[in-house]
Amino acid sequence: MIGVAVLAVAGCTQVVSPPLNRAKPVPNYKQAPVDVKKVLGDLSTLDPCSLFEPSDFGGGKVIKSGSWDECPVSLPAASGSQIISIGSVTRLDAVEGSVANPEEENGFSTSIYTSPMAPCGRLLHLGDGTALSVHVMVSGEGHAAEVCPQIGEGFEKMLQRLKKNPKSVKHYTFPPGSTATMDPCQVAPAAALAAFPSRKDWPAKHTCEWSDPAGNTVRLTFGRTDPTWNTYLPVVTVAGRPSLKLEAPNSRDAICVLMTNGPKAPLSDGQVEQASLALTLKGNPDMAAACAQVTQLAEQIWPVVPPAA
Repeated sequence: MIGVAVLAVAGCTQVVSPPLNRAKPVPNYKQAPVDVKKVLGDLSTLDPCSLFEPSDFGGGKVIKSGSWDECPVSLPAASGSQIISIGSVTRLDAVEGSVANPEEENGFSTSIYTSPMAPCGRLLHLGDGTALSVHVMVSGEGHAAEVCPQIGEGFEKMLQRLKKNPKSVKHYTFPPGSTATMDPCQVAPAAALAAFPSRKDWPAKHTCEWSDPAGNTVRLTFGRTDPTWNTYLPVVTVAGRPSLKLEAPNSRDAICVLMTNGPKAPLSDGQVEQASLALTLKGNPDMAAACAQVTQLAEQIWPVVPPAA
């Protein structure tokens, strides 16, 4: 029986109740908050792929390509694979979608947020107006909701991992001159982007986006890639550099992306650094115009990107 001890003393039995001060419950007990910013450390060198294990999210495969800011993971789903993003830190006032009120649990402050692309995104608040996100990045045939259970379960397991084993968080060591040490918001020539006066940056300093009053955007991202990937894409020469060109048309917008590879990435798996420049014409499906404009921008931006080794 909990709360009552039976002692046998000199052949007799005595019932002893615990002191009243021990029997009182602790009102409104809350676990001490986890200092998430301290656990994550320097966001500009954070390896977001070290925050979790693929098994946390029900299996899947880490895609070692894209921005240094995030870790893409391909998850199996009934309708085909869904790619989710893990680890990107952004300002809360820049989150696209509806953000629920924060919930405090196990020392973390978290929120669920929804948008057409991310119906079940998760946010881990860092306490300074920013948050680390887990969300659908690319949805196979628009069935993003299929991986919502994996996102929810994986997010909780990631939090447990951060709390129980904060030393599992790893950081890159970038050599001098690496694009990973360059802030795209600062190195992109201001004159090249004069037509896009509004700017959005990310705390890790590997991605920058500019926009104009019509909603057209230009996004410059520094990251890494496997040089053997995307070989099906056409190669064009821009500012004297081989550049992959990706056209992503839809009925409303035109999106044209140019990517150029740089020196060997500070990883052991043969990856190289990559700069990606994407232009979106909002409400204008003219792909030829989008690709012509992004090429003009790349002519001015590629010279600041370190060349391939």
